[in-house]
Amino acid sequence: MLDDLAEILYQQGERTRLVHALGDRVFLAYHLGDGPGMLRFAERALEEARAVGDPALEAFALRQVGMGHEFACHYQAAVRAY
Repeated sequence: MLDDLAEILYQQGERTRLVHALGDRVFLAYHLGDGPGMLRFAERALEEARAVGDPALEAFALRQVGMGHEFACHYQAAVRAY
């Protein structure tokens, strides 16, 4: 369902809401133990956040990327993202 929501928000140009939906998808992937999914959704959230140009939104997305790397035990990459 979150994947469908992300696609709808993308099609409607709702990038800010899309970033937050992708953040929710990172959270779900974490609880499912899906490390690669965490990184995939987090990196897409970061790409969208950078396109918006809002520093707070980019910080939110970077935090998601950091969590994905931390989950994968890529601690140097996590530190860079955080």
